[in-house]
Amino acid sequence: MNLMQWLDQKSEYGPVFNLMWFWGNPTVNYLNVPSVMIPPMSLVIDNRLSKFKENEPNGYNAWPPMKVVGTDAGNNNITGKWLDFTVYANWSKDASGWFIVGLNNELILDYRGATIEPRSNGLVFDVQLYRYGSMEARNENENGIVRGNTNNVLFADNIGVFASLDKLKNDRERFAGMAERLVKALVTPREDSAKFQPPYKTNYYSYYENLNLRYEDCSASPFCDF
Repeated sequence: MNLMQWLDQKSEYGPVFNLMWFWGNPTVNYLNVPSVMIPPMSLVIDNRLSKFKENEPNGYNAWPPMKVVGTDAGNNNITGKWLDFTVYANWSKDASGWFIVGLNNELILDYRGATIEPRSNGLVFDVQLYRYGSMEARNENENGIVRGNTNNVLFADNIGVFASLDKLKNDRERFAGMAERLVKALVTPREDSAKFQPPYKTNYYSYYENLNLRYEDCSASPFCDF
C-alpha cells in the first residue's frame, strides 16, 4: 500500500521515491530475491529511479532498493500515532541531488545522487492510501473494487513545501529542529551505505548476493527492533 509518493509527471516514469506499508512479509517471489529480512506490517521507503532497474537471471524485474523505516511486528509499534516526516531534497538529474529524510527526531534515509529522471517533467507529491488489489479481486469485480477488509485509515496534517529553511522555521516551528539536522547532514559523509546507489554489474553467479545488498532491514532503523 502506497502512503506517500514523489511522482514523476512524465507518464513513462513512476514515483522516484515511495513510502509503502506492507501488511504481510514480502515474499521471495514478490521481490525477486532469494532471501528477504523485511518483517510483516512494515513501513518502508524505496528508490525507484530507472537507473536501479535490473532484471534478475530469470528475466523478472528485481524490486528497487528498499529500507525498512519501522514495523508493528514483534514488540514494535509504528502505527496508531502521529509520525512527523521531514524531507530535505534537491531535485537534480545528475549527482548533485539528494533526498534526506527525518522521522520524528531520527534521520532515517540519506541518499545522495540523481533524484529525478533524465527526461523528467517535474514531480508531484502525493499523500494517499493507494492499495493494490489482488488479481482475483479484479477478475471477480470488473469495477475494480477490492473485496475483503478495506478498513485502512490515514490521517495527514501539517503538510507544507518550503523553498528555504528560514521559511519552514517561520511556518512550521514544530519541524525546525529536524529540518536543521537534515541540512547539517548534507555537509557530512552520507550516513546510508551504498545500498541506495546503482547496482553492481554482476555476473550470473554473484548476482543474487549483490542484489540482496539493496535491502536494509530493521537493523538500519531506530524505530524497528525485530
